Amino acid sequence: MKLRFIFLLTILWTVVNLQAQNSQKPNQLVSDAKVSLTAIDVDLFALSPNNKRTSIPAEIKTYSLLNLNKTELENINKKKAPFIHISIPQQGRNDLQLELVEVFPFAPGFSIKTAPSMETITPNVGKHYRGIIKGQERSVAAISIFDDQIMGFVSHPAATGNLIIGKMETSGDHILYQDDQLAHLNKFECGTEDNVLEYTDKELRGHDADTRSLSDCVRLYLEVNYDIYVNKGSSTANVTNYVTGIFNQVSTLYTTEQINTVISEIVIWTQPSPYTATTSSGMLNAFTAHRQGFNGDLAQLLSYQASGGIAYVDGICRSNPDYSMSYAGVQSTYQNLPTYSWTVEVCTHEFGHLFGSQHTHACVWNGNNTAIDGCYSVEGNCSNPGLPTGGGTIMSYCHLTSAGTNFSNGFGTQPGNVIRSKVTAANCLQACSGSGGGGGGSSCTDNILNLEVRTDNYPGETTWEVKNSAGVVLYAGGPYATPNTLNNIELCLPTGCYTFTIHDSYGDGICCSYGSGYYNIKQGTTILTSGGQFGTSEVKSFCATASTPTCTDGIQNGLETGIDCGGPNCPACPTCTDGIQNGQETGIDCGGPTCPACPTCTDGIQNGQETGVDCGGPNCPSCPTSGSVQVTTLAGHYFETGMDGWIDGGSDCNRLSSNAPEGIYSVQIRDNSGSPSSMTSPVFNLSQFDSVTVEFKLNAVGFETGEDFWLRYYNGSVWTTVKAYNLPTDFNNNVILNKKVKINVPLASYAQFRFQADASDDSDQIHIDAVIIKGYKTSQGATCTDGIQNGQETGIDCGGPSCSVCPTCSDGIQNGSETGVDCGGSCPACSTCTDGIQNGTETGIDCGGTCPACSSCTDGIQNGQETGIDCGGPSCPACPNGGGTTTLSGHYFEIDWDEWVDGGSDCARYQGTLSPEGQFSIRIRDNSVEQSAMTSPAYNLTPYNSITVSFKFRAEGMENGEDFWLRYFDGSTWSTISSFTAGTDFGNNQVYTVTITYNSNFGSASKFRFQCDASDNDDNIYIDAVVISGSSSSSIQNIEIEESFDQSYFIPRSTALNIYPNPVHNVLNIQTNEEIHEIAIFNISGQIVKHVTENFQNGIDLSEINSGLYIIRIDTDEHSYTEKIFKATGN
Repeated sequence: MKLRFIFLLTILWTVVNLQAQNSQKPNQLVSDAKVSLTAIDVDLFALSPNNKRTSIPAEIKTYSLLNLNKTELENINKKKAPFIHISIPQQGRNDLQLELVEVFPFAPGFSIKTAPSMETITPNVGKHYRGIIKGQERSVAAISIFDDQIMGFVSHPAATGNLIIGKMETSGDHILYQDDQLAHLNKFECGTEDNVLEYTDKELRGHDADTRSLSDCVRLYLEVNYDIYVNKGSSTANVTNYVTGIFNQVSTLYTTEQINTVISEIVIWTQPSPYTATTSSGMLNAFTAHRQGFNGDLAQLLSYQASGGIAYVDGICRSNPDYSMSYAGVQSTYQNLPTYSWTVEVCTHEFGHLFGSQHTHACVWNGNNTAIDGCYSVEGNCSNPGLPTGGGTIMSYCHLTSAGTNFSNGFGTQPGNVIRSKVTAANCLQACSGSGGGGGGSSCTDNILNLEVRTDNYPGETTWEVKNSAGVVLYAGGPYATPNTLNNIELCLPTGCYTFTIHDSYGDGICCSYGSGYYNIKQGTTILTSGGQFGTSEVKSFCATASTPTCTDGIQNGLETGIDCGGPNCPACPTCTDGIQNGQETGIDCGGPTCPACPTCTDGIQNGQETGVDCGGPNCPSCPTSGSVQVTTLAGHYFETGMDGWIDGGSDCNRLSSNAPEGIYSVQIRDNSGSPSSMTSPVFNLSQFDSVTVEFKLNAVGFETGEDFWLRYYNGSVWTTVKAYNLPTDFNNNVILNKKVKINVPLASYAQFRFQADASDDSDQIHIDAVIIKGYKTSQGATCTDGIQNGQETGIDCGGPSCSVCPTCSDGIQNGSETGVDCGGSCPACSTCTDGIQNGTETGIDCGGTCPACSSCTDGIQNGQETGIDCGGPSCPACPNGGGTTTLSGHYFEIDWDEWVDGGSDCARYQGTLSPEGQFSIRIRDNSVEQSAMTSPAYNLTPYNSITVSFKFRAEGMENGEDFWLRYFDGSTWSTISSFTAGTDFGNNQVYTVTITYNSNFGSASKFRFQCDASDNDDNIYIDAVVISGSSSSSIQNIEIEESFDQSYFIPRSTALNIYPNPVHNVLNIQTNEEIHEIAIFNISGQIVKHVTENFQNGIDLSEINSGLYIIRIDTDEHSYTEKIFKATGN
């Protein structure tokens, strides 16, 4: 049986997500918009001067109250703004920068009705946007703009929870806050096991999902209960704002999985409804009992009446529409605070069940019937895998745990694969520009036909398809699973004739040996074709008609072979080969909307009686005798495998497999929405051409008299319209035409072309195909400056009797394509400082001359074949201690992170008196795994047998028994070198110096990590002065912890240490009464650039290092000092 079971969600706490522009993920949507659009800066918010309000719930500790700029809001609602940049200020933080693209999350024929009268209303549905945080491609943002408010969410995988923006319920202020602060209030439990439905390996791995899942539309029917209407001030406009804003967010989450969802219909109860149950299951039962069929593929009832949510699993294309319905118990606010993310989560979650996904804690995943996460008690017989480290996904219960649910995580890999597989396998869905699939209504604007297929005893043998006159498959179905069952399929077809083909794989038809199967196609009550007794297959023709055909109704219908012509009843149709000027021809067999253009002297091709391109013959100017026209085909685009580099303008531009002028696919543009109604070419360099032609094929559907579309040209700064094509002057509906345009304007090096519809609504469609672009250049005879090899030249513009000698690789000068003297280009490569040989002006192999200085035993850095700094190898003195110790890096964090990696929310670069040394240090806290950690850059430690890590730290608020760790990564796994425990190894508010020597078989991509393992955000460790050294000899593994005085080590120069001059040009002097043992100088990336162990009294020669900021560490017999110095240029 196909029957699935019900998922029931019960929320314990009484308070507790469409045709978009396309199915692109938000980051790709923004990326594509940047190619053809300029973002409009929108300044909508300012921080409220009073950020402290008693109306904010006590649970919300961090938030920003915002004042809405109503003038700017009114402006953005009035003008077209397909691509915007919004800057949202935050209290105590940098502004939140959003890049957003406008989308239209509604199906063709979308409507809003009031119940119980089912009267259609037309409130404003607002403007809806999707996008990302600027520069953060893994982030997700969904924002809706209405007349008086803005609502939406922003999410990033590195953040905890989601940022929510919306209007406060009892004031005009807007608020921006992180929803994880309320996560503990959003609690629910599931009362039904959900491990009954088993997934195939292909479904889990996504092998069943193909490109159909990127184009098929799932239409969502939404019904809004009376209690929401009352809560929203008994205003259908307010309800519409709330519901469309929520479902822009829901649809955005599905686009991250490459699933198209659009709202097909919203029904709002403006009187008490029959939905009065107190449980979610009772609400769903009432919904399915009352609403017998609906206008959409999946349906959802929204209400405050009962908390939680409930849905059937696997609800797409179910023969019983009850199994395609769900209920979501939503909530608008919590104590005056907008809680949109709770509603978005439950709506997206319940639709996720209808799409076919079960909970992530069900034992149905991974190909071995185990759970993905352990955010709730597992459903089934498998072990609990624990909490996910990066936050939960949509189908999880991780909002009940510390892991939380992060919208930017989407559905996760396996649930996402299952959903895409289910959409791909669904045979009732259509591409987003079509009419969608059936839940009981229709938005078809063409002719509605009904196909009935009753299966016999062997339904798995039966398949069928409907093709148009071009042989393109428009609909297909089967094989079926249930025998002796009537299957009803709605067909939405333009007026015209089609073929229906039915197949039986066994070869005995569907009647009458093994059952009484049959098929028929009806338009209204008229049966157009029928049958059932056949062998392997049967083909039947039928025609869809709008009304009784006549020879004067202006459309091709009945048996006509053209518009009002042909067939047995109408006059013969004009042709382009009958030798007379008739129809709409402007010449004999040429001109008009159906025949080739009549020859002219400006069309860019040689035709008619021309003897050249636009020249010669009796009508055109004489052709030039000094040269010829060179024709270059720049592009040929047929859209069979994709957009061929053209840019999809938006919601009114789609690549489709219907009505193509040539082949199977074309690009459809429609309506008059500006850029969203257009398709834009790649960039061409046309500067070398005298003229260019654009050839294309078109097929119009649904255009009305006077409506037009344009071909436009972009010269790098402005768009101009080259040609406007008007119906019926230039084309007619349902007639495939060839068009060609020549452009003679000065041509640019950064040029583009654009087809743009300028009609009136979505039913006005132009299908563009076979776009060929050619460039034309007239040669005026061979010259030595025309950039080509012609005449008697032996090279490009060189050689022969007239031009200069061609360059060679041995003439001692840089010429031709050479990048150096007799090298580069077509000659041997020029010498470089990385080619492994001594050449050019080098004084050594890849060093000296114009290259970096060659290594020496006195330059203060480890280079060449040295095994330590200025020691070891064949040329320098031996390093002490059997190979010596090499300081690999020193990190003091005074400038930035020194290449260490910030783990997340519980790791920060700190400035203040708690830093163990200097002004800055790194603070780690809590026990959030990687988010409570700082990680070093990678080191190649293979030359070393032991590594020494020294660092300073200070603890604050650590309780006895709490600890932090130093960990090591060998390239594949992390291991703990040492842990430091409060009360045993250290106390609070005291600076400690730690030196750890560690022996291992070190790797080439080694890392170190400091990680806090405490209990909350009040437990802080401040890390500073991290120095990492390597030794080629093995050392005794040792850990030393030295308690230091609580003081700043950036010592004023007036005390025990004086460094001068600073800034320094060449020699840095150091004055102190203490005995200096060692001096090390580090760049701001933590790399050591100078190391001195003797002759301190004469100063430190810094002439060889580059200008810039450095850190100097001076070790004496009493202290270790750290100072910032600036190396200046010049002397």
